[in-house]
Amino acid sequence: MALTFKGSASSAKVIAAAGALKLDVPSIRELAAWVGAPIKAPGDGLGPLNIEGKVDVKGSRYAFNDAKLSVDKITGSGQFAFDGGGRKPKITGRLDLGMLDLNPYLPPEGAKSGDAKSTGKSAPAKSARIGATIR
Repeated sequence: MALTFKGSASSAKVIAAAGALKLDVPSIRELAAWVGAPIKAPGDGLGPLNIEGKVDVKGSRYAFNDAKLSVDKITGSGQFAFDGGGRKPKITGRLDLGMLDLNPYLPPEGAKSGDAKSTGKSAPAKSARIGATIR
């Protein structure tokens, strides 16, 4: 796993940070097993995870802009902001996703839930592609 941050940070009166953040995880499944919480979901998905974008923190305001993410072959982009300084926290964000191929996350065709075979490699299945924009 690799986490990089190129920017500036300060813990003076008000916590502040600004810069580029990048996270690369070669395998979500291997990371989960390493921390003692193995993923027992069917299929062979949950491999590489990559997240990068611009972090901007000022006190109770947090933003992640120009974000790009990928999990396996699923990719997306967007931004996220949280402001906890008011009477009510305010959360805004946008995530635009490309095509969603869910086949790597499904059990092999014909496997029953809880079947020992359901945690193995996915057999070729019918296409489960979806185009989505989440706002």
